[in-house]
Amino acid sequence: MQTKMWHGIFKEIAFQEVSAALGAWIAEEIFPPVPANLNKILKTAKHPETFISPENAWEQVDKAVRRFGWVHERQALESLSQPIQRAIRNVGGWQKICSTPLGREWDFLRKNFMDVFEEFADSPQSEVLMPPNVKARLQEMSQKQLEAKPNDLSEM
Repeated sequence: MQTKMWHGIFKEIAFQEVSAALGAWIAEEIFPPVPANLNKILKTAKHPETFISPENAWEQVDKAVRRFGWVHERQALESLSQPIQRAIRNVGGWQKICSTPLGREWDFLRKNFMDVFEEFADSPQSEVLMPPNVKARLQEMSQKQLEAKPNDLSEM
């Protein structure tokens, strides 16, 4: 039963990739993995931009501030991912980041950005982590539920 479940989860992924993910897990952890652990390792390798930490996201913002400054906002934002851009807008925008003095205010802005980024990053990560066959099945179930509701209302 468990073997069939694992096979169903990873059937669309090459054996060598799953084996490499298992090797990565074994190198770092002392307990056996569950499918979600290996899935995250595989997805992180294929979509690294989706799984950056808030600290790395802030580092990218900091580098963009130094490279582009406040004058070249469009180019700076184009160099950053969508979740980073959303977090920037949420903390006050590019101009606010560029005009914040170093010191306590900069540290506060950094913390605020990282908190906001973490919230925005969760949605794309969840989307990437969901196996395509599971996503299709959930959409199918949702569609059936929506189709069943109008009939239920007409019976009332």
